[in-house]
Amino acid sequence: MSRTSAPLCSSALLAAAYLASPSAAAATLRASATLGSAADDAQSNDFTSGMAKSPFGLSTPSARLALRLDGAPFGNVVAAAVADADSARSGVLDLQEAWLGWNPVPTSPWRVRAKAGAFFPVSSLEVGYDQVGWNAQRTISSAAINSWISEEIRIVGAELTGQWRGALINVPHTFTTRLGVFAGNDPAGTEIAWRGWQIGGRVTGLFQKLRLPDLPVYQPDGAIPQQTRNVHEFRELDHRAGLYGALGYSFEGRLDLDAMHYDNRGDPLRVKDGQYSWHTRFDHLGARLQLPGNWDLLSQVMQGSTQMGPNAVHVRFSSWYGLVSHRLGPGLATVRYDWFRTTEHDILPDDANGERGHALAFAWSFAMTPSLKLVTEALRVESTRDARILVGEHPHQTEDSLAVELRLAF
Repeated sequence: MSRTSAPLCSSALLAAAYLASPSAAAATLRASATLGSAADDAQSNDFTSGMAKSPFGLSTPSARLALRLDGAPFGNVVAAAVADADSARSGVLDLQEAWLGWNPVPTSPWRVRAKAGAFFPVSSLEVGYDQVGWNAQRTISSAAINSWISEEIRIVGAELTGQWRGALINVPHTFTTRLGVFAGNDPAGTEIAWRGWQIGGRVTGLFQKLRLPDLPVYQPDGAIPQQTRNVHEFRELDHRAGLYGALGYSFEGRLDLDAMHYDNRGDPLRVKDGQYSWHTRFDHLGARLQLPGNWDLLSQVMQGSTQMGPNAVHVRFSSWYGLVSHRLGPGLATVRYDWFRTTEHDILPDDANGERGHALAFAWSFAMTPSLKLVTEALRVESTRDARILVGEHPHQTEDSLAVELRLAF
Protein backbone atom coordinates (compact mmCIF):
# COMPACT_ATOMS: atom_id res chain seq x y z
CA MET A 1 0.00 0.00 0.00
CA SER A 2 1.33 3.39 -0.93
CA ARG A 3 1.68 6.29 1.47
CA THR A 4 -1.43 8.42 1.62
CA SER A 5 -3.12 11.01 3.79
CA ALA A 6 -4.15 10.32 7.37
CA PRO A 7 -7.73 11.51 6.75
CA LEU A 8 -8.12 9.05 3.88
CA CYS A 9 -6.88 6.10 5.92
CA SER A 10 -8.95 6.95 8.96
CA SER A 11 -12.14 7.54 6.95
CA ALA A 12 -11.84 4.36 4.90
CA LEU A 13 -10.85 2.18 7.82
CA LEU A 14 -13.59 3.59 10.04
CA ALA A 15 -16.30 2.73 7.53
CA ALA A 16 -14.81 -0.70 6.81
CA ALA A 17 -14.47 -1.50 10.51
CA TYR A 18 -18.04 -0.38 11.12
CA LEU A 19 -19.35 -2.71 8.44
CA ALA A 20 -17.26 -5.59 9.76
CA SER A 21 -18.37 -5.12 13.37
CA PRO A 22 -20.82 -7.52 15.05
CA SER A 23 -23.44 -4.74 15.11
CA ALA A 24 -23.47 -4.70 11.31
CA ALA A 25 -25.42 -7.92 11.05
CA ALA A 26 -27.90 -6.17 8.74
CA ALA A 27 -25.20 -5.46 6.14
CA THR A 28 -25.79 -6.66 2.58
CA LEU A 29 -23.09 -7.68 0.10
CA ARG A 30 -23.44 -7.18 -3.64
CA ALA A 31 -20.95 -8.09 -6.33
CA SER A 32 -20.34 -7.30 -9.98
CA ALA A 33 -17.98 -9.23 -12.23
CA THR A 34 -16.88 -8.04 -15.67
CA LEU A 35 -14.99 -9.99 -18.33
CA GLY A 36 -13.90 -8.12 -21.43
CA SER A 37 -11.88 -8.39 -24.60
CA ALA A 38 -11.01 -5.86 -27.28
CA ALA A 39 -8.95 -5.19 -30.37
CA ASP A 40 -7.54 -1.84 -31.39
CA ASP A 41 -4.79 -0.06 -33.31
CA ALA A 42 -3.65 2.48 -30.70
CA GLN A 43 -0.09 3.72 -31.07
CA SER A 44 0.86 3.49 -27.39
CA ASN A 45 1.72 0.16 -25.80
CA ASP A 46 1.20 1.27 -22.19
CA PHE A 47 -1.97 3.19 -21.40
CA THR A 48 -1.18 4.00 -17.78
CA SER A 49 2.15 5.66 -18.58
CA GLY A 50 1.67 6.61 -22.23
CA MET A 51 -0.47 9.17 -24.01
CA ALA A 52 -3.09 6.98 -25.65
CA LYS A 53 -6.69 8.07 -25.19
CA SER A 54 -8.36 4.67 -25.13
CA PRO A 55 -7.19 1.81 -22.87
CA PHE A 56 -9.09 -0.91 -24.69
CA GLY A 57 -7.07 -3.60 -26.37
CA LEU A 58 -3.84 -2.69 -24.55
CA SER A 59 -4.19 -5.22 -21.74
CA THR A 60 -6.79 -7.66 -23.00
CA PRO A 61 -8.44 -9.86 -22.01
CA SER A 62 -9.44 -7.90 -18.91
CA ALA A 63 -11.31 -8.82 -15.74
CA ARG A 64 -12.81 -6.78 -12.93
CA LEU A 65 -14.58 -7.79 -9.75
CA ALA A 66 -16.29 -5.20 -7.56
CA LEU A 67 -17.81 -5.81 -4.14
CA ARG A 68 -20.15 -3.40 -2.38
CA LEU A 69 -21.05 -3.76 1.29
CA ASP A 70 -23.95 -1.67 2.60
CA GLY A 71 -25.21 -1.60 6.16
CA ALA A 72 -27.79 0.16 8.31
CA PRO A 73 -27.64 -1.81 11.55
CA PHE A 74 -29.35 0.76 13.77
CA GLY A 75 -31.09 4.12 13.72
CA ASN A 76 -30.39 6.46 10.85
CA VAL A 77 -26.73 5.52 10.46
CA VAL A 78 -25.73 3.89 7.17
CA ALA A 79 -22.39 2.73 5.83
CA ALA A 80 -20.97 1.62 2.51
CA ALA A 81 -17.66 0.29 1.20
CA VAL A 82 -16.73 -0.59 -2.38
CA ALA A 83 -13.65 -2.69 -3.13
CA ASP A 84 -12.53 -3.92 -6.52
CA ALA A 85 -9.93 -6.07 -8.22
CA ASP A 86 -8.86 -5.00 -11.72
CA SER A 87 -6.45 -6.94 -13.92
CA ALA A 88 -5.43 -3.68 -15.63
CA ARG A 89 -4.15 -2.18 -12.37
CA SER A 90 -0.72 -2.94 -10.95
CA GLY A 91 -1.97 -3.28 -7.37
CA VAL A 92 -5.02 -5.30 -8.56
CA LEU A 93 -7.01 -5.05 -5.27
CA ASP A 94 -8.03 -1.68 -3.82
CA LEU A 95 -10.86 0.38 -2.33
CA GLN A 96 -12.99 2.76 -4.40
CA GLU A 97 -15.12 4.20 -1.59
CA ALA A 98 -15.72 3.80 2.16
CA TRP A 99 -18.05 6.10 4.06
CA LEU A 100 -20.52 6.52 6.92
CA GLY A 101 -23.79 8.37 6.47
CA TRP A 102 -26.66 9.87 8.43
CA ASN A 103 -29.92 9.34 6.56
CA PRO A 104 -33.00 10.17 8.69
CA VAL A 105 -36.46 9.26 7.42
CA PRO A 106 -38.14 12.48 6.24
CA THR A 107 -41.50 13.53 7.68
CA SER A 108 -42.08 16.40 5.24
CA PRO A 109 -40.95 17.40 1.73
CA TRP A 110 -37.68 18.55 3.31
CA ARG A 111 -34.89 15.99 3.67
CA VAL A 112 -31.38 16.34 5.13
CA ARG A 113 -28.57 13.81 4.75
CA ALA A 114 -24.88 13.74 5.63
CA LYS A 115 -21.93 11.47 4.83
CA ALA A 116 -18.25 11.33 5.74
CA GLY A 117 -15.41 9.22 4.41
CA ALA A 118 -14.03 8.63 0.92
CA PHE A 119 -16.53 8.83 -1.95
CA PHE A 120 -17.23 10.16 -5.44
CA PRO A 121 -18.98 13.52 -5.72
CA VAL A 122 -22.37 13.28 -7.41
CA SER A 123 -21.19 14.50 -10.80
CA SER A 124 -21.85 11.83 -13.43
CA LEU A 125 -24.98 10.98 -15.40
CA GLU A 126 -23.45 7.85 -16.91
CA VAL A 127 -23.16 5.85 -13.69
CA GLY A 128 -25.59 4.82 -10.96
CA TYR A 129 -24.47 5.85 -7.49
CA ASP A 130 -26.21 2.95 -5.78
CA GLN A 131 -24.70 0.36 -8.11
CA VAL A 132 -21.62 -1.77 -7.50
CA GLY A 133 -18.60 0.25 -8.57
CA TRP A 134 -18.17 3.27 -10.85
CA ASN A 135 -19.05 1.97 -14.30
CA ALA A 136 -20.88 3.44 -17.27
CA GLN A 137 -24.33 1.84 -17.52
CA ARG A 138 -25.05 2.19 -21.26
CA THR A 139 -21.53 1.86 -22.71
CA ILE A 140 -18.20 0.18 -21.94
CA SER A 141 -16.13 3.36 -21.94
CA SER A 142 -17.04 6.48 -19.98
CA ALA A 143 -17.04 9.97 -21.47
CA ALA A 144 -13.88 12.04 -21.07
CA ILE A 145 -15.39 14.05 -18.19
CA ASN A 146 -16.36 11.00 -16.17
CA SER A 147 -13.16 9.13 -17.04
CA TRP A 148 -11.16 12.01 -15.55
CA ILE A 149 -13.32 12.11 -12.41
CA SER A 150 -12.86 8.36 -11.89
CA GLU A 151 -9.10 8.80 -12.31
CA GLU A 152 -8.23 11.97 -10.36
CA ILE A 153 -11.18 13.12 -8.21
CA ARG A 154 -12.29 11.64 -4.90
CA ILE A 155 -13.80 13.32 -1.87
CA VAL A 156 -12.08 12.45 1.41
CA GLY A 157 -14.18 14.49 3.78
CA ALA A 158 -17.83 15.28 4.56
CA GLU A 159 -20.90 16.24 2.54
CA LEU A 160 -24.23 17.74 3.64
CA THR A 161 -27.26 17.37 1.35
CA GLY A 162 -30.54 19.25 1.60
CA GLN A 163 -33.46 18.28 -0.61
CA TRP A 164 -37.06 19.38 -1.16
CA ARG A 165 -39.16 16.62 -2.76
CA GLY A 166 -42.45 17.84 -4.16
CA ALA A 167 -43.68 14.30 -4.86
CA LEU A 168 -44.65 14.02 -1.19
CA ILE A 169 -47.25 16.80 -1.70
CA ASN A 170 -48.15 15.91 -5.32
CA VAL A 171 -45.86 18.53 -6.86
CA PRO A 172 -43.62 17.35 -9.78
CA HIS A 173 -40.50 19.31 -8.75
CA THR A 174 -37.46 18.32 -6.67
CA PHE A 175 -34.67 20.68 -5.61
CA THR A 176 -31.32 19.53 -4.18
CA THR A 177 -28.26 21.28 -2.79
CA ARG A 178 -24.95 19.75 -1.68
CA LEU A 179 -22.04 21.27 0.22
CA GLY A 180 -18.78 19.46 0.87
CA VAL A 181 -15.41 19.96 2.53
CA PHE A 182 -12.49 17.61 2.04
CA ALA A 183 -8.81 16.91 2.60
CA GLY A 184 -6.44 15.16 0.21
CA ASN A 185 -6.84 15.24 -3.59
CA ASP A 186 -4.01 17.82 -3.72
CA PRO A 187 -2.24 16.17 -6.71
CA ALA A 188 -5.49 16.26 -8.76
CA GLY A 189 -4.63 17.90 -12.08
CA THR A 190 -1.31 16.10 -12.56
CA GLU A 191 -2.69 13.57 -15.03
CA ILE A 192 -4.86 15.90 -17.10
CA ALA A 193 -1.94 18.33 -17.45
CA TRP A 194 0.81 15.86 -18.40
CA ARG A 195 -1.16 13.02 -19.97
CA GLY A 196 -4.41 14.71 -20.95
CA TRP A 197 -7.99 13.54 -21.34
CA GLN A 198 -8.87 9.89 -21.87
CA ILE A 199 -11.93 7.91 -22.93
CA GLY A 200 -11.87 4.93 -20.60
CA GLY A 201 -13.35 4.98 -17.12
CA ARG A 202 -10.86 2.89 -15.14
CA VAL A 203 -11.19 3.74 -11.45
CA THR A 204 -8.12 4.80 -9.47
CA GLY A 205 -8.05 2.95 -6.14
CA LEU A 206 -7.72 4.96 -2.94
CA PHE A 207 -4.23 3.56 -2.35
CA GLN A 208 -3.14 3.24 -5.98
CA LYS A 209 -0.34 5.20 -7.64
CA LEU A 210 -0.47 6.30 -11.27
CA ARG A 211 2.49 6.44 -13.65
CA LEU A 212 3.14 9.56 -15.74
CA PRO A 213 4.52 9.50 -19.29
CA ASP A 214 8.32 9.61 -19.56
CA LEU A 215 8.53 13.35 -20.24
CA PRO A 216 11.80 15.37 -19.97
CA VAL A 217 10.32 18.06 -17.70
CA TYR A 218 10.46 15.92 -14.53
CA GLN A 219 13.69 14.08 -15.31
CA PRO A 220 16.63 14.77 -12.92
CA ASP A 221 17.95 17.35 -15.39
CA GLY A 222 14.51 18.74 -16.25
CA ALA A 223 12.78 21.98 -15.25
CA ILE A 224 10.75 20.29 -12.45
CA PRO A 225 13.07 17.59 -11.06
CA GLN A 226 11.24 17.35 -7.70
CA GLN A 227 8.21 15.76 -9.40
CA THR A 228 8.31 11.95 -9.62
CA ARG A 229 6.60 9.87 -12.28
CA ASN A 230 4.48 8.13 -9.64
CA VAL A 231 1.40 10.10 -8.56
CA HIS A 232 -0.62 9.46 -5.39
CA GLU A 233 -3.84 11.27 -6.32
CA PHE A 234 -5.54 11.40 -2.93
CA ARG A 235 -2.72 12.60 -0.69
CA GLU A 236 -2.91 15.63 1.59
CA LEU A 237 0.09 17.93 1.05
CA ASP A 238 -0.72 21.51 2.02
CA HIS A 239 -3.16 21.13 4.95
CA ARG A 240 -5.74 23.33 3.24
CA ALA A 241 -9.32 22.08 2.99
CA GLY A 242 -11.00 21.84 -0.41
CA LEU A 243 -14.61 22.84 -1.04
CA TYR A 244 -17.39 22.04 -3.47
CA GLY A 245 -21.05 22.89 -3.90
CA ALA A 246 -23.82 21.62 -6.16
CA LEU A 247 -27.40 22.46 -7.11
CA GLY A 248 -29.89 20.08 -8.71
CA TYR A 249 -33.40 20.14 -10.14
CA SER A 250 -35.65 17.27 -11.23
CA PHE A 251 -39.07 17.21 -12.88
CA GLU A 252 -41.01 13.96 -12.34
CA GLY A 253 -37.87 11.93 -13.03
CA ARG A 254 -38.03 12.92 -16.71
CA LEU A 255 -35.73 15.93 -16.54
CA ASP A 256 -32.62 16.27 -14.35
CA LEU A 257 -30.35 19.32 -14.20
CA ASP A 258 -27.19 19.60 -12.10
CA ALA A 259 -24.52 22.25 -11.57
CA MET A 260 -21.35 21.85 -9.51
CA HIS A 261 -18.29 23.90 -8.57
CA TYR A 262 -15.16 22.15 -7.21
CA ASP A 263 -12.01 23.77 -5.80
CA ASN A 264 -9.33 21.76 -4.02
CA ARG A 265 -7.71 25.06 -2.92
CA GLY A 266 -4.31 23.47 -3.42
CA ASP A 267 -1.16 25.46 -2.69
CA PRO A 268 0.76 25.16 -6.00
CA LEU A 269 4.08 25.93 -4.26
CA ARG A 270 3.89 22.96 -1.87
CA VAL A 271 5.85 19.84 -2.80
CA LYS A 272 6.47 16.78 -0.63
CA ASP A 273 7.99 13.37 -1.39
CA GLY A 274 7.98 14.00 -5.13
CA GLN A 275 4.35 15.16 -5.17
CA TYR A 276 3.20 18.70 -5.94
CA SER A 277 0.00 20.22 -4.69
CA TRP A 278 -1.97 21.48 -7.70
CA HIS A 279 -4.61 24.19 -7.51
CA THR A 280 -7.42 22.53 -9.44
CA ARG A 281 -10.94 23.88 -9.85
CA PHE A 282 -13.75 23.32 -12.31
CA ASP A 283 -17.39 24.04 -13.08
CA HIS A 284 -19.66 21.25 -14.22
CA LEU A 285 -23.15 21.14 -15.76
CA GLY A 286 -25.22 18.04 -16.49
CA ALA A 287 -28.65 17.39 -18.05
CA ARG A 288 -30.75 14.28 -18.60
CA LEU A 289 -34.01 14.21 -20.55
CA GLN A 290 -36.34 11.24 -21.03
CA LEU A 291 -38.58 11.51 -24.10
CA PRO A 292 -41.59 9.44 -25.18
CA GLY A 293 -40.77 6.36 -27.20
CA ASN A 294 -37.93 5.17 -24.95
CA TRP A 295 -35.49 7.95 -25.92
CA ASP A 296 -32.89 9.15 -23.36
CA LEU A 297 -30.70 12.21 -23.89
CA LEU A 298 -27.69 12.97 -21.68
CA SER A 299 -25.13 15.75 -21.79
CA GLN A 300 -22.38 17.06 -19.50
CA VAL A 301 -20.11 20.09 -19.81
CA MET A 302 -16.94 20.80 -17.80
CA GLN A 303 -14.54 23.74 -17.77
CA GLY A 304 -11.68 24.28 -15.34
CA SER A 305 -8.00 24.94 -14.73
CA THR A 306 -5.07 23.47 -12.85
CA GLN A 307 -1.78 25.05 -11.81
CA MET A 308 1.39 23.94 -10.04
CA GLY A 309 4.58 25.74 -9.04
CA PRO A 310 5.13 29.45 -9.76
CA ASN A 311 3.09 29.06 -12.96
CA ALA A 312 5.44 26.31 -14.10
CA VAL A 313 2.39 24.39 -15.35
CA HIS A 314 -0.92 26.15 -15.91
CA VAL A 315 -3.51 24.32 -17.98
CA ARG A 316 -7.10 25.17 -18.76
CA PHE A 317 -9.25 22.18 -19.67
CA SER A 318 -12.72 21.78 -21.15
CA SER A 319 -14.90 18.97 -22.43
CA TRP A 320 -18.49 18.12 -23.30
CA TYR A 321 -20.43 15.16 -24.61
CA GLY A 322 -23.88 14.37 -25.96
CA LEU A 323 -25.40 10.89 -25.59
CA VAL A 324 -28.56 9.37 -27.06
CA SER A 325 -30.01 5.98 -26.07
CA HIS A 326 -32.95 4.16 -27.62
CA ARG A 327 -34.42 0.68 -27.48
CA LEU A 328 -33.29 -1.35 -30.49
CA GLY A 329 -34.64 -4.86 -30.76
CA PRO A 330 -34.17 -6.70 -27.47
CA GLY A 331 -31.40 -4.33 -26.33
CA LEU A 332 -30.43 -0.71 -25.83
CA ALA A 333 -28.50 1.20 -28.49
CA THR A 334 -26.36 4.19 -27.48
CA VAL A 335 -24.41 6.81 -29.42
CA ARG A 336 -22.07 9.25 -27.66
CA TYR A 337 -19.98 12.09 -29.06
CA ASP A 338 -17.14 13.59 -26.99
CA TRP A 339 -15.17 16.80 -27.49
CA PHE A 340 -12.17 17.69 -25.31
CA ARG A 341 -9.38 20.25 -25.16
CA THR A 342 -6.55 21.57 -22.97
CA THR A 343 -4.65 24.84 -23.44
CA GLU A 344 -1.48 25.90 -21.62
CA HIS A 345 -0.77 29.33 -20.09
CA ASP A 346 2.53 28.77 -18.28
CA ILE A 347 6.19 29.76 -18.39
CA LEU A 348 7.64 26.49 -19.78
CA PRO A 349 7.03 26.45 -23.54
CA ASP A 350 9.18 23.32 -23.97
CA ASP A 351 6.73 21.39 -21.77
CA ALA A 352 3.84 21.17 -24.20
CA ASN A 353 0.54 20.42 -22.46
CA GLY A 354 -2.01 21.49 -25.05
CA GLU A 355 -4.24 19.03 -26.86
CA ARG A 356 -7.51 18.78 -28.75
CA GLY A 357 -9.63 15.84 -29.78
CA HIS A 358 -12.99 14.19 -30.14
CA ALA A 359 -14.45 10.70 -29.91
CA LEU A 360 -17.45 8.75 -31.17
CA ALA A 361 -18.82 5.63 -29.46
CA PHE A 362 -21.52 3.21 -30.61
CA ALA A 363 -22.73 0.71 -28.00
CA TRP A 364 -25.41 -1.96 -27.74
CA SER A 365 -26.32 -3.74 -24.53
CA PHE A 366 -28.56 -6.75 -24.07
CA ALA A 367 -29.84 -8.26 -20.81
CA MET A 368 -29.40 -11.99 -21.35
CA THR A 369 -30.82 -12.74 -17.88
CA PRO A 370 -31.84 -10.48 -14.97
CA SER A 371 -28.26 -10.71 -13.68
CA LEU A 372 -26.20 -11.10 -16.90
CA LYS A 373 -25.70 -8.39 -19.50
CA LEU A 374 -23.74 -8.36 -22.77
CA VAL A 375 -22.32 -4.98 -23.86
CA THR A 376 -20.50 -4.25 -27.12
CA GLU A 377 -18.90 -0.97 -28.15
CA ALA A 378 -17.13 0.46 -31.18
CA LEU A 379 -15.02 3.50 -30.30
CA ARG A 380 -12.95 5.96 -32.36
CA VAL A 381 -10.82 8.62 -30.68
CA GLU A 382 -8.93 11.27 -32.67
CA SER A 383 -6.54 13.57 -30.83
CA THR A 384 -3.55 15.85 -31.34
CA ARG A 385 -1.02 16.40 -28.55
CA ASP A 386 2.39 17.90 -29.35
CA ALA A 387 4.03 16.38 -26.24
CA ARG A 388 3.84 12.95 -27.88
CA ILE A 389 6.87 13.94 -29.93
CA LEU A 390 8.90 14.02 -26.68
CA VAL A 391 8.19 10.32 -26.06
CA GLY A 392 8.74 9.21 -29.66
CA GLU A 393 5.10 9.22 -30.79
CA HIS A 394 3.31 11.05 -33.59
CA PRO A 395 1.40 14.07 -32.26
CA HIS A 396 -1.81 13.12 -34.09
CA GLN A 397 -3.35 9.73 -33.38
CA THR A 398 -6.52 7.94 -34.38
CA GLU A 399 -7.44 5.04 -32.11
CA ASP A 400 -10.11 2.53 -33.12
CA SER A 401 -11.33 -0.22 -30.82
CA LEU A 402 -14.04 -2.83 -30.69
CA ALA A 403 -14.78 -4.10 -27.19
CA VAL A 404 -17.09 -6.74 -25.72
CA GLU A 405 -17.99 -7.17 -22.04
CA LEU A 406 -20.01 -9.65 -20.02
CA ARG A 407 -21.36 -8.08 -16.83
CA LEU A 408 -22.62 -10.34 -14.06
CA ALA A 409 -24.35 -8.86 -11.00
CA PHE A 410 -25.14 -11.02 -8.00
